[in-house]
Amino acid sequence: MRIRWLILFGLLSGLQACGFQLRGFSTLPDQLSNLRVITDDLTRTQQHDLNQQLQRAGATLNFDIEHQSAVLKISVNSLPERNIVDSAGSDRTIVRLSRQLRYSLTDTVGNRIVDNKILLQTQDLELDDNNLLGIESEKQLTMENLDKALFNSLLIQLRRL
Repeated sequence: MRIRWLILFGLLSGLQACGFQLRGFSTLPDQLSNLRVITDDLTRTQQHDLNQQLQRAGATLNFDIEHQSAVLKISVNSLPERNIVDSAGSDRTIVRLSRQLRYSLTDTVGNRIVDNKILLQTQDLELDDNNLLGIESEKQLTMENLDKALFNSLLIQLRRL
C-alpha cells in the first residue's frame, strides 16, 4: 500500500513539474473592448452565438451608433454544396458543406484595422439517401456547427490584433 502512495506522489509531482498551467479565457485587445457589430444577413441564432462569444471574450457590445466604439462588420454566406461521393449501391452520399465569413474592422476614429478578410470552414457530411427527412436536419445542424467554428476563428483573429 505504501508503494502505491509513493508512486502516486511521484507521478503527481512529475506532472506539476512539466510546466502546465490552466490559463482561462483569453481576452480581446483593449482597442476592441467597446465594439459595435454590424451584421447584414445573420439570422437571430447566428447573431446570438456571435454576441455571446464576443462578450465572453471581454467585449462590451454597443448598439448605439453615436457611441465611440470600434466597428466590426460581418457577413456569413453559404457556398454551394458539392457532392464528393455519390454511391448508388450503398444509398450513401457524401457532400461538402461550406460557409464563408467576411469581416472588416475599423477603430473608434474610423481607421481600417482589417479590410475584407475572409474565413472559410468546410465539413464533409455522409448522408443516408433512405432517410430523406433526416437529411435536411443533418445539414442544418452541420451549418450551425460551421457557424460556431467560423465565430471561433474570428475571435482567434481578433485576439491577434
